[in-house]
Amino acid sequence: MMGLLGIISIWDLLKQEIPVLLLIMFSVISVSNVLVRGSLSWMSICLPMAVLIGSGMIMVQKKKMGGGDVWMLGCLAIAWPIELFWKSVMYGSLLLCVVAIGLLIFTKNENIHIPMIPFLLLGYCI
Repeated sequence: MMGLLGIISIWDLLKQEIPVLLLIMFSVISVSNVLVRGSLSWMSICLPMAVLIGSGMIMVQKKKMGGGDVWMLGCLAIAWPIELFWKSVMYGSLLLCVVAIGLLIFTKNENIHIPMIPFLLLGYCI
């Protein structure tokens, strides 16, 4: 799973997109990983994904976030233990903010698109 997250991170960094095939693979691995562990029911899988994807779609409509990023967050929310998920999101977001502020200072361009998935992976590694 982490290998696939690494591939998706590199792809997102280079092309600023996440291929649907990789999203499907990651989704299947995430759900099967949870089901194999037997630690969650279908309802506890659907709830975090519904909340994250529902609120994330608002960000997508406002062009503040990509649809692939929202889907990946939903998958990570069910695949990782909740403490690990939030730790990765917090550290990744902090790193993303530092990079965004640095780019804004140096380029004076507010419309630069920064891929999110590599920062989630970095947040996980911290």
